[in-house]
Amino acid sequence: DNVSVIEEYDGDRYSQVIEVGGLPWRLLVSRGDDGLSINLECMIKPSKSWRIKVDAEFILINSDISKNITSKVKLTISHSLDFSGPFPYILDDWEDLIDKDMGFIRDDQIIIEVNFSIIKMEGIKTIPRVDFTDPNEPRHDVTLIIEGEKIYASKQYLALNSPFFHALFYGNFNEKNKKEIELKDVNRDEFLEMLHTLYPSYRKISTDQIEYLLELGDRFQVAYVIDFVQKCINSCDLYLPDMPRIANQYGLKIDNSLWRGDIQPDMEKCVPPNEPVDFSDPNEPRHDVALVIGG
Repeated sequence: DNVSVIEEYDGDRYSQVIEVGGLPWRLLVSRGDDGLSINLECMIKPSKSWRIKVDAEFILINSDISKNITSKVKLTISHSLDFSGPFPYILDDWEDLIDKDMGFIRDDQIIIEVNFSIIKMEGIKTIPRVDFTDPNEPRHDVTLIIEGEKIYASKQYLALNSPFFHALFYGNFNEKNKKEIELKDVNRDEFLEMLHTLYPSYRKISTDQIEYLLELGDRFQVAYVIDFVQKCINSCDLYLPDMPRIANQYGLKIDNSLWRGDIQPDMEKCVPPNEPVDFSDPNEPRHDVALVIGG
């Protein structure tokens, strides 16, 4: 919204969700009788209680950098969405904010910079990000060459989720015993996004990622990615004008009532489960170790 149309106690405004420290975060901005207030929200909903302590710095940007307004606070954010610690009112006088001569507002918009560090977490188990550009990651055992650059991944994990990669790595193809395999006609950045979607994370996709994730999921037979996109469309309010065509092309089951409206993303609903694996099958080619338990 344009700043000038925000009324007192007109509800919170939210930023896009971003990932920090393996967790999804967004910014809340609102107008009260004390001026402009701002805070953080961690968008996870574990079944048990959790709490995060952070040191945060909120900066209201001025056209004259020497006039930036900074508020530093210690916050405790919990599963109940209640905040303890000072709720940072970054500017007490709303009229100063919307006065163009003060230098905070440009084209009826303001810029707020937020820097924060997590001091302590309780009741939360984070999901580590996988660096597909790190050749020294011990879980990586195959190198994919895409657009002349190297990406590192796990054969077993890709094969587990993709009949295409299962056949490529374990079938009767020349690539079976190669340490480096070239994938042609693939956009490197888009392929990396597919990998991040495939691996466990709190990542949320955006509207401009829908079609290429579906294309890659279809090309490389990664059903998990297609299911993930479908769930995000239905629970995160993602919409494209030609959604009916896309849904028909990729066999998506889309709830039309969720294509529009003020629906807050539910990160948990955007993480479908993996397909089950038969760990008792000795002939499963993706298995490379036998565990003897109880003799």
